[in-house]
Amino acid sequence: MKLIITIIFTLILLMASVIAKKKLNALENSFLYMLIFFCVTGYTAIYYINLKVWSISEETDLFIIYRIYEFIIPLICLWYFNLLNTFRSLYKKSLILLLFLGVLLIIQRVMIYWDVISYNKWAYWQTILTYLVLLVVIRFLHLLFKHLLQKEGIFI
Repeated sequence: MKLIITIIFTLILLMASVIAKKKLNALENSFLYMLIFFCVTGYTAIYYINLKVWSISEETDLFIIYRIYEFIIPLICLWYFNLLNTFRSLYKKSLILLLFLGVLLIIQRVMIYWDVISYNKWAYWQTILTYLVLLVVIRFLHLLFKHLLQKEGIFI
């Protein structure tokens, strides 16, 4: 049942992200998705393989849910970066950051509740810090990428 719910949620999220109007151009969206996917799979692998502060369920359906989770997080972060460019004020950008941070944390909490992920010597505030650092680093790299594209004359 958990796997079916996850697949339906992922399909809805995927359809919504394809249909949704994007503020960033296709090159930026591709760059951001690949970068976020690389970072998410990288830090999760470090946490559960190298540091062993997370343990992932060995049940097949729960492990598939975990792999889908690694696909969902970059999509949600991509929505965040597309939505971030629609607002100008720092106040609204901060609210969007808190909203998406909350969404990411709720998804993580569901993964813990379903026993897909279990913490070993890991606190929930460290997850908050991880997501915050992830979003800030990706934003910095996005701005750097945008600057390089403008320097090359791709954005006029």
